[in-house]
Amino acid sequence: MNDTPATTAHDPASAALLGGVIHLENLVVGRAGLPLTRPIEARFQAGSIWQISGVNGSGKTSLLRVLAGLLPAYAGRVTQSWLTGQPRAVYGFDGDWQRQVAWVPVTPAFKPGPTVNQVLALSHPGAASHGANQRRLAEACDHWGLAAIADQPVQYLSAGQRKRLDLARLMLDPRPVWLLDEPTVTLDAQARKTLALSLDHHRQQGGVTIMASHDDGPVTRDVNTLVLDRLYPGDIALDPAPGPAVGPLSAPIAEGDETPAAGVAS
Repeated sequence: MNDTPATTAHDPASAALLGGVIHLENLVVGRAGLPLTRPIEARFQAGSIWQISGVNGSGKTSLLRVLAGLLPAYAGRVTQSWLTGQPRAVYGFDGDWQRQVAWVPVTPAFKPGPTVNQVLALSHPGAASHGANQRRLAEACDHWGLAAIADQPVQYLSAGQRKRLDLARLMLDPRPVWLLDEPTVTLDAQARKTLALSLDHHRQQGGVTIMASHDDGPVTRDVNTLVLDRLYPGDIALDPAPGPAVGPLSAPIAEGDETPAAGVAS
């Protein structure tokens, strides 16, 4: 794997939006009609990396799904100021917001048949026909140590190789907001270093990364931590807040999974 961060500048539409804030305002995450968390107040600034930690069942993945618009908020709300500079509630099927978010689930899901190169090409339309785009595809393969298996069908990849392929797609469809669920799962030591380089490069470009993790230590330097305490029945009584909830986004869905992988088509 190449230890030099690849050049993956945000597209012009996204670049103009850097400098925003995602604000959780008394947000309560729930599932199956029950609250999972106490009210959360947090601000995720551009140019920062956040690690969401907590015991199993504390709502880490559910929080990411709320931020991605894949799960309604139980109470409270999420606002963002990336689009206009002013706080704006996050709604499902909001195309402007959707284009800023890259969501990588814990388990990659790829349709059997395509090769590694073909999956990456689908993540970056035009990569097969334009020289500059082909170079970006080659850079992504080299950066994530996929060049030697570029012609291998995805169904024959190991779990770690599949994870690296899913993360490589972030480089080909760059978006300012990264939501990563357990990004280090199945990664070896070298791949974890590559992830750290990618996170640092994204931060330097003004992006924000919010990731759920069970790791004892941070993946890279200068990582902010938000710890979720699991809410048990009877701890507090919360009524679901009426009004706008964060609904599902209309982002392309990865084959075999109900969640978008890296905000791009499979």
